[in-house]
Amino acid sequence: MSSRLHRPFELYHVPDILIDICVAPLDCRWTIDKPLRATPSNVNLNVIVEFSPQRCFPMVHPAITPRTCEVCRKGEEEVTLQRCSTCKEHNYCSTACQRADWPTHKLTCKKPVVWYDKHRRCRDGNKHEGRLELITWSCPLEETGWGHVVENEAADFKRKFEVQYGGNEERFYKYWPQGFRWTCCGTDAGMDYGCDHHGSGTQPCTCDFCRMGSPLPERIYGEQSASRMGLALRRGPDRRSFNAGLAAMSATMRTMMGLEM
Repeated sequence: MSSRLHRPFELYHVPDILIDICVAPLDCRWTIDKPLRATPSNVNLNVIVEFSPQRCFPMVHPAITPRTCEVCRKGEEEVTLQRCSTCKEHNYCSTACQRADWPTHKLTCKKPVVWYDKHRRCRDGNKHEGRLELITWSCPLEETGWGHVVENEAADFKRKFEVQYGGNEERFYKYWPQGFRWTCCGTDAGMDYGCDHHGSGTQPCTCDFCRMGSPLPERIYGEQSASRMGLALRRGPDRRSFNAGLAAMSATMRTMMGLEM
């Protein structure tokens, strides 16, 4: 296995491994009309083609009920609909309609439970707040491919995921967490020391630089890696994180270890 997959603990935490930063990308959902076979030519099936960065191929599934605004009932052919950012279930055509529905919707609105919720907790006590995505893309600078392994092993790893693990991401995660990334901080899931979001999370960032009240150095901020590809990045610092005592300790230790300040 290439040493490129396990970078030295030189960047964000003095005792930890490299942590990157990002803001979660949005899934793209397209709706199309597809003619049904063996039916009259004027009968169409409404299907949704969902593109996600964690999948090799689009996922196609029928839309049983056309999407409409929960309040005014206008459909997608009339207005642009947006999903509730929390539950991803209710659709609204405007902020006014969403506010009108909130007194009722808030009683049931909650984030859907996903298999990786139990893996959100970090060693420093914080939690990852983004999505956990399987890395299926290549990174030329790291010379890594599918599953975040060296290119010449990527095809075998993908075959192992599909055959031995039946395409089950939860089971594959237990075997190879380094093949996944957290979209809230851009680090691969093999690193569980903390979530270094640099200001985008609900809790203060615990990295050295945010505690010192400093933005990330240019070399660190501009680093290219598979775990942060396609993600918008924050440079920090998180203004909530500054701690004079910890800042002095981090600065002293980083200087002693010859790490970038």
